[in-house]
Amino acid sequence: ISLGKEVYEKLLSIVNTFLNHRKNGAVNKFSHRSQWNFYDWSSYLDASAADDRQEVPDLMINLLFVLALQKFKNISAAIAVPYLFDGVVAEEKQTIRKLFFKGNGLFSMTEYGREYTELGNALAIITEVATEKESERIAESILNKELSECSLSMKCWKYDALLKVDEIRYKTAVLDEIRVDYQKMVKAGATSVWETIDGAIAFNNAGSLCHGWSAIPIYYFYRYLKK
Repeated sequence: ISLGKEVYEKLLSIVNTFLNHRKNGAVNKFSHRSQWNFYDWSSYLDASAADDRQEVPDLMINLLFVLALQKFKNISAAIAVPYLFDGVVAEEKQTIRKLFFKGNGLFSMTEYGREYTELGNALAIITEVATEKESERIAESILNKELSECSLSMKCWKYDALLKVDEIRYKTAVLDEIRVDYQKMVKAGATSVWETIDGAIAFNNAGSLCHGWSAIPIYYFYRYLKK
């Protein structure tokens, strides 16, 4: 509680930065040369596209803004300060669906494109922008590997989305994928965990071999295997 009170004004200033970058109900990407619209080391999400300097909305920045506002509401309630953004969340959700939800039941990264990512669609489930029926469709697409995969750092959102849809049905798939990814590191003799599944050869042999997502196996294995 004390930490929430201490950082509240800073959190509010961050929220306002994104509010001030909204147009027609959606947050636009940031275009200054010192700003990087980076979401993940995976296809469509690493800000390598040629139009990255255009101030247009994309799926990720808007879903992450919704998620941030949802968490900010919890913080505001915990420290007993007014929360004034319910209307913004509702408008954001409506706009996200209008711009990025396609006829195939999936959410695309861009308004006119067809870039379907695990991370973007998983966050649509987590934020409840996707309906229950749509979430089931997305979960099956993730399980069948129909979407562009996310990297190790973002797989927690993928796992949480699957488990939110149907914990009993998807628990085994989540744990099995964790085993495959992290056993690769163990078999390679790693004593820490890699930034991406490619290990040292990533980024033209500049891949980091020590990153913080080591907690993923511990968290999910303890949560779902402790019984």
